[in-house]
Amino acid sequence: MRIGLLMLLDALLISASLLMGLQVYYDMHAPAAHILHVWRSLPLLIVSTVALLHMMGFYRGILKYAGVDLLLQIACGTLGGTGITYLVSFLCYSIRREPNIFLMPRPVYLVQWLLLMVMLAASRFVIKVAQGGGWTHFFTGGSAKARRVMVVGGGWGGGPPSGGCSPSADAMATACR
Repeated sequence: MRIGLLMLLDALLISASLLMGLQVYYDMHAPAAHILHVWRSLPLLIVSTVALLHMMGFYRGILKYAGVDLLLQIACGTLGGTGITYLVSFLCYSIRREPNIFLMPRPVYLVQWLLLMVMLAASRFVIKVAQGGGWTHFFTGGSAKARRVMVVGGGWGGGPPSGGCSPSADAMATACR
């Protein structure tokens, strides 16, 4: 159920990103012919992007523990979905030039990809914050009484560092000559 809702949310965000990408490219005055191309290419874009995100494990993770790996999944999945859509539309245009039923200008796909990455990351951030109980939970890492801790290592793998350093018996620190 949760995965289905996330996929539906992503499908809505994909649709919004393509429409916004087209409008941004044409300074909010997109030609009617290109808006028809959006509706024709949107099913392919949604299916390819959601399928790639699903294959990459985007919907399996627990959002409470989301991190950089989730951002990489977003970047790769959305790039793949946008790339597949562009390649199919380009091949359809190469085989049969008229009528041009899919192809839009290349920058539209680039703007759409960038917008989609931001929108997906923002949606997962909002979900993560909502699951954690608010903004303070997100920034403190889980507890309101979080403390800063400084971890001091013991050299290179616990061995003595090179370069003429030797342990000091007085302060239990490393003194270098």
